[in-house]
Amino acid sequence: PVILREPTAVRVVDALSGALSTRRSVNGTLEAVIDSQIAAQTAGQVTNVLRREGENVKKGDLIVQLDDTGLRQSLRDAQLQLQSAQINLSTSQSRKPETLGSSQSSLTSAELAVQRAQRSMDSTSVLFKAGGVSQIDLDTAAANLAQTRATLTQAQGSVSQAQRSDTENIALLKVAVSQAQNRIAQTERSLSQTSIRAPFSGQIAELSTEVGEFVGA
Repeated sequence: PVILREPTAVRVVDALSGALSTRRSVNGTLEAVIDSQIAAQTAGQVTNVLRREGENVKKGDLIVQLDDTGLRQSLRDAQLQLQSAQINLSTSQSRKPETLGSSQSSLTSAELAVQRAQRSMDSTSVLFKAGGVSQIDLDTAAANLAQTRATLTQAQGSVSQAQRSDTENIALLKVAVSQAQNRIAQTERSLSQTSIRAPFSGQIAELSTEVGEFVGA
């Protein structure tokens, strides 16, 4: 027997020529080309958080600022210490010729005194042998010669001491200047570490600190 069915409904459209586009969905994992977990290089209290999660930053942008009050005071103290050390060194260097010159002048005077005392001793000895002067006069001339020689020895020691003292003092003052310069450099380095900056351009994924918190190095 013939089975009759209902007619199937159809829709007729005009054929068009063109590009066929389609869309597909797939699952995947997105990974950053470069990522970095930035840690504080010095301990301190957070005074300002300038960026938030999801923000884009450029290399060198300030993200978190730590309290730098104490370090700035230390830097000013170190700068004053350097100025003081430089002044002391300059003063000592300018005073060295004067101090040494005074000692050398005393040495020259002592040498001349010894020469005069020696000539007096020689002439007195000649007169004593000839009976022209007494034993007291000879003893006085000998004592004067001994005194001038002692003064000469003392003057020689003063010159040596002045040379040695000036050299040692200037060397110590130069060390003090170097120490002050090193302290400034170290303090400036610590001061720069209170500013936590972006190491490269990118997006902040997470911030784990807030204003008022204390962070360790």
